Parts: sequence; C-alpha cells; structure tokens
Amino acid sequence: MKSKDQVSAARLWAAYNYPYLASALFALRFVADDKVDQIAGDEYFRVYINYDSAHDWPVEVLGVEMIHQVGHLLRGHALRAQEI
Repeated sequence: MKSKDQVSAARLWAAYNYPYLASALFALRFVADDKVDQIAGDEYFRVYINYDSAHDWPVEVLGVEMIHQVGHLLRGHALRAQEI
C-alpha cells in the first residue's frame, strides 16, 4: 500500500471508530519529514511523518497514533509547553 493511501485508510479507520473526533482528524495535514523518527505534530494541526518508518505500521496503529495526536491538540498541550 502506498504511504498516502495508508494515511487515508488510517484516517478513515480512526473517524469510523471515533466519530466524535472526525472533524479534528480531517483537519490534520500530513507533511513528509525524514527528520522525525516516526510521527510528530505541532499546534497548527500539521503532523510530520517519516513515511519510511511508518510504512510497516498496520492501518489501525497509524489510526490510533492520529487519535493520539488529536488528543494533544484538543487538550492544548502545545500551548502549555510554550508557557513552560
């Protein structure tokens, strides 16, 4: 499966299993970045992904990671980190 297809499938899996987070999931923008180990997000709903590392992840695992990143965003973790 191509990397972008994998991301799309994972996003659909996450939206199906967590429909109350669907708006946030579809607001995520994925940016290819070889500098991150696997996946990382920022406060602007950008998710940096190393497609080489994440390629072997099952769709469900990538979907759970998307939910994890959305949780950080919705809880304002980036803003709290800046205050520290």
